[in-house]
Amino acid sequence: MKNMILALVAILLGAVSATAQNHISYVVYDGVTDGINATSTNSAPATLQVGDYRVVSALLSYSLPAGTNGAVTMELVRSPDGTHWEITPVATLTLTSTGTSVTNGMTNIDVGAAHSIQIKRIINANTNNITNLIVVLSAKK
Repeated sequence: MKNMILALVAILLGAVSATAQNHISYVVYDGVTDGINATSTNSAPATLQVGDYRVVSALLSYSLPAGTNGAVTMELVRSPDGTHWEITPVATLTLTSTGTSVTNGMTNIDVGAAHSIQIKRIINANTNNITNLIVVLSAKK
């Protein structure tokens, strides 16, 4: 009986492990203290190695102060080797918000045979700082 239970636990752990490997996620900004100053660009690259994943989802969420509106743009590029990056973004996600309401957007990117995907930059064209910035890259087989 004990061996049967151990065998079942091993099978279940193997299934959980295999399931966990079918999804990857990278939280770039967690929304707690993150933001981007007015009329500036955050060019610190955040990279996700995508390997066998063909499609990556990119989520962008942020807030603006009351009574303000404007656009925030996130640009993503691919790399065949994790070192050399595209010059022209493979995907651009632009969101326009008004007031203090949270603005959310997501896009799916076909990464093809890319080794990695990177946030090239996030551009805040607003005259106010954006706050509560959340950026997540994820992929599922």
